[in-house]
Formats: sequence, C-alpha cells, structure tokens
Amino acid sequence: MRLNYPILRRLGLGAHLAVVVALAAIPTSLLIIEFIESERREAIEDAEKWTQRAATLVAERRQHVIATTRTVLTATAAQLDASARSQSCATPPTGNGEIVWMIAPNGEILCSTTSGFPLSQSVIEELLEDIVDPGFAVMGPYLSGAGRAQLFGALTIRAADGTTWHVIRAIDLAWQPAYDEDLGGPADFVVMTIDDEGLIYHRLGPGADLPIAPDGKLRPAPPFHASTLVGTSTLMDIDGVPRIFGAASIPETGDTVMVGLSQDAVSSKAKRDLIADLALFAAALTLSGVLAWLTLERMVLRSLRRLRDAAVATASGEPSDRVEITDGPIELRELAHAFNDMKDKLEFQAFHDQLTGLGNRRYIEQRMAALLQDGEPFAILAVDLDGFKPINDTYGHAVGDFVLAEAANRLKAEFQDGLFIGRTGGDEFLAGIAVDGERPADMASQVATRVLEGLGRPITLPDGTQETISGSVGIAFWAGNGTTADDVIRQADAALYRAKRSGRNRFVSPDAPEPQAGCSSSKAIRIPS
Repeated sequence: MRLNYPILRRLGLGAHLAVVVALAAIPTSLLIIEFIESERREAIEDAEKWTQRAATLVAERRQHVIATTRTVLTATAAQLDASARSQSCATPPTGNGEIVWMIAPNGEILCSTTSGFPLSQSVIEELLEDIVDPGFAVMGPYLSGAGRAQLFGALTIRAADGTTWHVIRAIDLAWQPAYDEDLGGPADFVVMTIDDEGLIYHRLGPGADLPIAPDGKLRPAPPFHASTLVGTSTLMDIDGVPRIFGAASIPETGDTVMVGLSQDAVSSKAKRDLIADLALFAAALTLSGVLAWLTLERMVLRSLRRLRDAAVATASGEPSDRVEITDGPIELRELAHAFNDMKDKLEFQAFHDQLTGLGNRRYIEQRMAALLQDGEPFAILAVDLDGFKPINDTYGHAVGDFVLAEAANRLKAEFQDGLFIGRTGGDEFLAGIAVDGERPADMASQVATRVLEGLGRPITLPDGTQETISGSVGIAFWAGNGTTADDVIRQADAALYRAKRSGRNRFVSPDAPEPQAGCSSSKAIRIPS
C-alpha cells in the first residue's frame, strides 16, 4: 500500500532517528547485561581482597593480644611474694607444690579466699596436664560447660623451693575488623578461628549462636584443612550460607583465622548498587537524549522541514518565501543558500524570457494584476519590431536571436524607470509606465519617442555587418473606471496595429482620458526622419 504524504511527513528524519536509537538499544542492552555481570565479578574480587586483608588484620590482632598477655603475666608473676605463694585459686590435680592464679585482663588477680576460682576444676586439670615446661605458652582451646571454647595464656614458674606457679590469663578473641559497607552489611560478615586440626573453636557474626561442640567435640570447619588454605575461597559455611573466605595463620598457636562474607549478599549488594547507578545513568542518558533531541530539533530538523516545505511548494508551483537559516550546522546554511539561489533561478525562468531576460507573459500578467490592485494610473506600450523578419530570414535564427537580445537591451534601458517590460512573443514586447492624471499622453509620447529612437540605431551583427530595424508602438491608458488588464492590453494592441498599418516606425496613442473617462479616441504621430 502506498503511503500518502501526511504519513510520509510523520515518518521523516525524526522517525528514522528513532528507529536508529531503537536498534542501538539492542546491543546496548547486551552491553548492559555484560556490564552487570562484570560488575558482579568485580564485586566478588573486591570481596576476596577484603576478606584476605581482614583475615590478616585479625591474625595480627591475635598476635598482639598474645604478646600483651605474655607481658601482663610476666609482670604479675614478678610481683608474687611469699605470702601469696601460700594461696591458690584452685586445687592442683597433682597435689602439693603447685599454685594457680587467674589474672584479669587488667592484671588483677581474679581469685581470693572468698571468691573462688572462675574456671571449672575439669578445665584446670586439663590445662595443667598440657603444661610441660616452665615458661609462657598459649593453651587451648578448652570447652566450657556452655558449649563454648576458650584460649588461655599460661606462664609457668618453678621457684627454688620447688613450688610451681601457674599464672593464667584468658586471651580475648572478640575483636573483629570494621566491615566494608560497599561490600555488604554486618549481618553478612563472620570471623572464625580454627585450630590446626581444622576444628572451629571461636566464631563471630552470623552463626555465632551455633554450638561449636554440640556433641562435646569441636565442630569441623567448612570442608578443607586450614593448613591447605591459601588466599581466598568460596565455601559453604556451617550455617548453610555460601561465603567468600579469606584466611591467615597465627604462628604462635598454629591456628587459622577465617573471615567470610556472604557471596549472595555481595552479589545482591553489587546488583543493587549497579541498578541504582544504571538508573542514575539512564536518567542522565534520557535527559541528555531529550536535550540532544531538542537541540537536533532546533538546529537541524526544524530547518530541514522548512527546506522540505519550501521545496514541495516550489515543485508544486506555489509561492514560497526564501528559507533563511541563521543557526545550526554550516552545511544546512549552505544548503539553504543554494536552495534560495535555485529557487530564484527557477522563479526567474518561470517569469522571464530565456533569450532576452525580459519578463514573459506570466510576469506581465502578475505585474498588471498588481498595478490594478494599486489603483494608480498607468500607460501600456505595445512594441513591435519593424524589419526584424528579413534579418532573421537572411542571417538565420542565431543572428535573429542576437538582434532580439540587442533590441531587448535597448528597450530595457529606455524602460528602466518604468513599471515593467516584457516580451510577449516573437518580436513583440509590452511595457508599463506610470503617468499622472493631467498629461498622460505627453508622458507616454516622450517615452515612445525615446523607444523608437533607440530601436532605430544601427545594430552591429556578430560578423561586423550593420543592420537597422525600427519599431511600432501602440499606447493605451488605464485610469480606473472598471477597465481590466485585458482591456488595456487589447487597446494597446489595437493602437500598435494602427501604427504598423500607418507606415510603421511610429507610435499611436489615444487622447489622454478625462478623469473617470474611457479611452475612446486616438491619434497617430509619426516620428520625423
């Protein structure tokens, strides 16, 4: 089905650009999907780096706590005197000669004759059984009755009198690094400590409330041995959540610290952030697109539509204004300038004779209609060349055209102050001049006289030969009274016919009409030779 013009107008350049944008959206969508996946992978990589750094920080912190514990225990042991040696916080399993002191984190002794010792007798027995040589050692982990495990620093001293001192301090395992909000929330962040057998004895974060020794034994870590863990790994945690783990060892104890982030939480957080960024990007892109479209509309499409409408009007023969484009791309301004030049040439060709450059019949009709609308009096001079046909027959059409062009130039010079001058066909011309209401015949006669004198001058042909022509002029006047353009032209043609019939090389003019009178009478005037 053939589309009509209004539909074609609506499916113009703007629609084509919209189609291009729509087609561009397909690969753009694929790129966005790939970008989302790339951002997810990057978020996982960032999480792996962070968990590794966090595990290293926790391990370094544990080493610092162990060193501090040793310093505190050494300072406390140095202050023990003979009076204190007679006291013990607990009953040693081996009998006499052993004293156990429990030291608080601030160095104060926790036990006294009234408070009792804070550790169970079974833990004390297990701890003292593990101590082999005097000096400082990290002991544990030891299970408490609540299903929790604890690590201790123990300093063993053997006095000269054979007494053995055991100064014990719990090691704080509660410290954890600050979580990275760009990777996930605190609910997604866990810290685990596992011993050299791969058993968990301490956990912070999600799953911390899970008993680490539900059956009296430490719960094993996710399925890998701590000594084989290098860098980061994604593992299924004991609470059933896949996590990205980073690990670092503690040489003093042989333990391993594991820091984990939920893989799903990291991916979800990355997707949420990415979607927010994409939404912002889409909003910015939409705004940029709207601004670009408005700019394109103002600087390109609007000008193109003006050029299109002007071209359609010109092709249809309808009058149209010149297209003036002052902004936008220079190519459009150049196109508008070229179009205006083409339009001027087409209009000139439509209203002018190609040989002489004078107006044609359409031009004469247009000018006559404008003069009648103005209502000012004017005279019409019909001019016919005398002696042209013999020259045209003798020398040919090329020379005849040359003579016509030369005669037209002379007429144009004589009527340069007139209202119009045009060629009606062959060797016939029609001109209009303005006259006043008092002496129109005198004014027209003066012009006609100059016309005949100009036409009578010899014409030098292209081969150097000189030929002479003359002219006959018929004059008619318009002064209102309902006379039409055709009436005036017929009167001028009739006067021209009388001039040629009267001997040629002369003009015939009717008497000047009285106001509101018609052009009834005429007289012939012959130019003296």
